[in-house]
Amino acid sequence: MVRGLALLVSTALPMFGWGPAGHHIVALIAEQRLSPEVRERVRKLLLDGQFTMAQASTCPDALRNNGKNPIRPEDEYCLKIAANNPDSGPWHYIDIPVPKAEKGLEAYCPKGNCVIAKIKDFRDVLRNSNDDAKRREALMYLIHFMGDVHQPLHCAERNCDQGGNLEHANVFLSSGPRPDHKLHRVWDEDLVEKLMEDENLMGDQPVATALASQIKPDRAEKWSKTTLDEIAWEGWEIAKRHVYKDIPLYNYCDPDVKASPTPASDLSAGYEKEGAKLVHEQLMKAGVRLADLLETSLTR
Repeated sequence: MVRGLALLVSTALPMFGWGPAGHHIVALIAEQRLSPEVRERVRKLLLDGQFTMAQASTCPDALRNNGKNPIRPEDEYCLKIAANNPDSGPWHYIDIPVPKAEKGLEAYCPKGNCVIAKIKDFRDVLRNSNDDAKRREALMYLIHFMGDVHQPLHCAERNCDQGGNLEHANVFLSSGPRPDHKLHRVWDEDLVEKLMEDENLMGDQPVATALASQIKPDRAEKWSKTTLDEIAWEGWEIAKRHVYKDIPLYNYCDPDVKASPTPASDLSAGYEKEGAKLVHEQLMKAGVRLADLLETSLTR
């Protein structure tokens, strides 16, 4: 298909965070890196192995939407892990403005309702609470949020674009075009799918196994030393330098612009190739850092 050809508008529903595949891959990489002791503590917290880390990884998205719409039958198991929380939407991201931002993150985390603050909160619950139900909920959110914070558009916003949810792009994968996808969804799902195509691997477990095998000890050690605030700035830098590259600039802070659909941009082959490489590394980093977080927080 020729780039630039008009494409039909997609009717797909908006997505949150990484798509299910991305969250599963992060959880599976982390699980492979856990010590036997911590892996057993995870198993016990997830109702004696009734659920896996990969299953828990997507529950926060299902539970955040449960206040407005009935939970989908395939997600009902999440209610055994934690209660629904329709007010948890802001917990999944931190909107650091592109291209300019203050050095501190406090201005972008009102009342502690952002992904960085919530990771810290749930880390403390996992370490200190004596309530297993609260610790199980904390574990679920940590698995998910450590994935979210490595998706660059969960750490950036440009001109009130809601983390790329107001920009649209036409994606061209080997399996077919993805017309008029939100830019946020491109980085949630489409580039994960391109990573799978490029690696010639289909399925979350094969991809996770392949990525885990590529993680060098020295890189893992370096990644594990990165603070949560530094992780957010990493994502912001990727968004500034790569995600928004060649994406037309619109002022969505203007109500008239926000109310009018803006045209979808054709993503170049180079953009998609570079994006898949960045997603490749971000998923590995997320898995390493999630495992490290659980090793240091799930001590009993």
